[in-house]
Parts: sequence; C-alpha cells; structure tokens
Amino acid sequence: MNNRPTVAVVDRCSLYAQSVAAWLRQLGLAATGHHDVSDGVDWNGYDVVVMNVAYPGSAGLVARLAASGGPATIVVGSGERHESVVRCLQAGAAGFVSATESIDSLAAAITETARRGSLGGRRLTSRQTQVLALIAAGRSNREIAVRLGIRLHTVKNHVHAILEKLEAGSRAEAAARFVGAAGLARTAAWSHR
Repeated sequence: MNNRPTVAVVDRCSLYAQSVAAWLRQLGLAATGHHDVSDGVDWNGYDVVVMNVAYPGSAGLVARLAASGGPATIVVGSGERHESVVRCLQAGAAGFVSATESIDSLAAAITETARRGSLGGRRLTSRQTQVLALIAAGRSNREIAVRLGIRLHTVKNHVHAILEKLEAGSRAEAAARFVGAAGLARTAAWSHR
C-alpha cells in the first residue's frame, strides 16, 4: 500500500456511493463509488472496500474478497442492523464503522486498515465477535449467555479475551471501538480468521 490508499465504496444507492467516494477524495484518498458489483469489478486495484452493511449479499461479498485475498473490507452501518454487521465480521470484514461517525473517522479507519492489511492485527474469533457485538448492544454477561446458549463463565472468558486482544481497559472501551465511537485505528483487528 502507498500513502494514498485506493478505496472502493459499495452501496446499492449510486448517489450514496459516489458521494462518500467524493468526500474521501477530498480527504486525499483515491476513492471510487460502485452501486452494482455484479458486473465484475477488478478488486485488485483497491486496498480497501467500504461497504454498506445493507448492501444485498454484503456478507457473501466480504467472504469472497477474504477468501480470494482481495482488499480488506470495512462495513458501515447502524446498530439496528446488528445481525448483518456480525455476519460481515464473521465473513472476514476487517472492521465496522458506525454510520453515525464522521467522514474523517471513516477515512482514519480506511488508512489504518490499508496500513495493516486484511490479515493484520490480533483477530477475534467468530464467537468473540458475537459477544463483542452484544456488549456493544448493552447486554450484560448473563444476557449474552442466555442469548448465545452458553455458560456465564464462558462469556466471562470471552470478554477477558476480547479486552486483551483489543487492548481495551473496559467493556465500555471495547464497545466504543466496535461501534466506531473511538479507537477506529483498531478496526483491522476485529475480523474472523
């Protein structure tokens, strides 16, 4: 990667994809917007793909890019699409940025993700990603255990591992990183192996 990451912005709304790409170009990134990727986009020309989590088949596209050694993917969305975010992270997305974040925060996440690459950082397992998403949704350890059908002690072990891998001092800090409120430079460490 050079100092100016190349970025593909993917959204089913052409206007949104083109607008985000234009904003990123103003911040010095080489960005292009795409609203239909079924016609065979050459992903080799990109360092990072920014994809709206609501894009049809987003998790499948993330999985194909990850399996082929393509560019790292960052998904953008809201907490209301919690399950879609988790599916994308489990499929191999390098990170998540909340749709409520600024374009500057997104650019910072892109730059760091491109710097680290899609395989950089200490990654969370699929289950740890699920636990982190539920922490970010405000669930207690007991509620997480019930939701996932696992023991409370197991949840505590997952929380400990998450805090250690993300180098977070608390559940709140880990949750803030997950939703993009802080620490976006760590997004590259949040995908499933």
